[in-house]
Amino acid sequence: MTAIDNKSLKTWHELLNNWLEATDKIKNDGTFYDDNNIFNLLEIERSISDYLEDREKSGLKLDDLMKNFRPYLVIYQKIAQEFSEIKPSDVQAELRNAHNIIKQYRKEIQALRLHRNKPTRDEMKDYIDDTRKKNGCANFEALARKLGYKDGTTVKNMIKNLRLIEYTIPPHKR
Repeated sequence: MTAIDNKSLKTWHELLNNWLEATDKIKNDGTFYDDNNIFNLLEIERSISDYLEDREKSGLKLDDLMKNFRPYLVIYQKIAQEFSEIKPSDVQAELRNAHNIIKQYRKEIQALRLHRNKPTRDEMKDYIDDTRKKNGCANFEALARKLGYKDGTTVKNMIKNLRLIEYTIPPHKR
């Protein structure tokens, strides 16, 4: 490779990197900022086109990347055409699957909300043991204060749901 080839390849890589950076900035949202980005991209594409023509005229070989280079508009139209070929039934199926996934996560979140801040069976046993009265019975009011509830009735119902009501009775009376 000659020095001209190395300089030419360096120019190609700079142009290609500038083109890639410019394509990343485009959002296709129709704003003035986006139009300005498209204008800059078109200027870079003109430079690339001129570069490739000059390279061909000077007799230098074009590598595969240079031969296969396509302007942004051509690539964008190809992608848009592929999207237009998607059948409505496919879109409906995808939408249905998305809704099913949302429903599944909604149920999981609801289940987590129901069990949030509620102790497990083993934790509840420890709490009951920590708040027993001197006679050995469970102190539901103290247990409610410890768990952050207003009254002992709520905690008593929680204990019933955990099937630990017998555990609240003093050990010598069981």
